[in-house]
Amino acid sequence: MKVSLNEIQATAQKAVSGAGHPYGIAEEMGFAARWLCQHGLRGAEKLLHALERHTAANCRIDQDGGSIRVQGGDDQTLSALDTGVSMIELLIAHKSSKKSVVAASIAHPLLAIPFAARAAAQNDSICLSWTTIDHSEVAAEFNDAGVTVRAFDPFTLIQARGDNVTCQWGAYQQDVPVLYSNDYLNAQSRTSIADGCSVDEQVWKKLVALAHRTYVPISDQSRLTGAGAGLNDND
Repeated sequence: MKVSLNEIQATAQKAVSGAGHPYGIAEEMGFAARWLCQHGLRGAEKLLHALERHTAANCRIDQDGGSIRVQGGDDQTLSALDTGVSMIELLIAHKSSKKSVVAASIAHPLLAIPFAARAAAQNDSICLSWTTIDHSEVAAEFNDAGVTVRAFDPFTLIQARGDNVTCQWGAYQQDVPVLYSNDYLNAQSRTSIADGCSVDEQVWKKLVALAHRTYVPISDQSRLTGAGAGLNDND
């Protein structure tokens, strides 16, 4: 089914709130889902999977030489819902020292790509990379030339967990083929803006169901406190 970008962002944001996450996280994940869908990277699906499998984990941050390391308590896998934005903020906070930020393990690291893209638009070149559970490499590069996604195949890109997730300044140094060029991603973006995005119908229904949890139930009390047209609806 086809869904507009505005509808994707609004529904994703409400779905995250409906799943019990704070407004700030919901707002950021609405942006992330929109960015990924706009560029043909299955943002609605990845967000739903992250919401369905989210497990809160304590996080420890240590500085280790040239990097800042982010580790889940008891070696738990962190969630991109909680960690994606934080990693980019840590990177920017240490821009002067050019320190990288490394997370031991993050679920659904694809959701962090939009935040790196947003940061790179206002700063220097940034690279976000990780190793998949089958030991394949994935990287997204953001610089003056645009966005380049490197992976050996589409399945590698969307795997549910990334290990050694690294956000760093500068270019990616390993020999991983380009899966999606900047030209391809821009073409996807133009099509999405003009025609909307293709979203799996079952995925969309589940996101909408989560979003409905944020709605105020209809009652005389809810009308008196501001929902709807009030008790005397003469329209």
